[in-house]
Amino acid sequence: MHNGSDTRDTRDGRSTRDTRDGRSTRDTRDARDERPARDDSAAPRRRARGTDAARLKEAGPVILFEVDKRSDLPPWLQLRNRLAYLITSGHFKPGEKLPTVRGLAAEISINFNTVNKAYISLMDEGYIESRPGKGTTVREVSPEKSEKLESVDTLIEDCVDACLAMGLDFDDVSRRIKKKIRDMERERGDG
Repeated sequence: MHNGSDTRDTRDGRSTRDTRDGRSTRDTRDARDERPARDDSAAPRRRARGTDAARLKEAGPVILFEVDKRSDLPPWLQLRNRLAYLITSGHFKPGEKLPTVRGLAAEISINFNTVNKAYISLMDEGYIESRPGKGTTVREVSPEKSEKLESVDTLIEDCVDACLAMGLDFDDVSRRIKKKIRDMERERGDG
């Protein structure tokens, strides 16, 4: 007995079926099954990981840094201390370009504002300089200045530690120190 539909193959290898009312239907196989294997030889290749490292190197030196979550120091100060050490130890040479704030933040996976605060601190202390269109570069730091800055940092760290031991938090210490500096500037400016 004839069921009213005939199947035949077409040129492209698909099957069609004639139904009782004379319409022709195509086989509904997934079209991807019929496509030839893709030839990737002409397609642009993705960059190898090594070129990403080369691109980062062009943007500035790679800075190995990881936030110590056990430290009482805020992340921006940890980064500032690390960069100051790398500069004073000669790892970064005077005139060497540092990564952009955004680039470094992405590289070491910390907030943009954290890196920015560390860079501002280093600029204020004379370790680095930033010029529009030129980027951020390492400044010449004399050995005397380097030793003096390290001594100052030790004094400040001792002061901050003493304030923390008295129950203040970092924000309180920062506000009190800034207020004291303003008061001293006023006194010395008026005197």
